[in-house]
Amino acid sequence: AGTAAGTDGAATSAASQEPAATATPAPYPAETVRTEIAAANLEVFPDDADYVTEPTTTTVSTSGGELNIRRGPASSFGLVTTVENGTTLDVYAYKNGFALVKYSGNWGWCSKDYLK
Repeated sequence: AGTAAGTDGAATSAASQEPAATATPAPYPAETVRTEIAAANLEVFPDDADYVTEPTTTTVSTSGGELNIRRGPASSFGLVTTVENGTTLDVYAYKNGFALVKYSGNWGWCSKDYLK
C-alpha cells in the first residue's frame, strides 16, 4: 500500500505520487431527485429549494398523531401519504418551511417543524 512499482520496476513511494484531482461535489439531489420526483408525479419540483449535500435521516416528532406528506411545499397541496410519530425519513431539500422527504419509496413534502 505504501509503495508502487516505478517505470523501471523499482519501488517508489506512494507519497511522492501526485494526488488525484477531486471535483467539488454538487448537491446530491440535483438530477437524481429531479428524475425520481418526475416519476412520482409530485405537483412541485422547486429549482430554488435549498438542497442538502447528502440526504439526511430525521425522525418525525408529533404529539402522537400522523404527519402529512404532501405533493408540494405548502399545506394546500394534496396528500401523498401520512406517517406515524417516530418514523424516520430521508430529507433532500427545504422550501418555505417544508422538507422534501422520501419514505418507503414515496416522495413528498412535510412541515419541517415536525422533524427532529
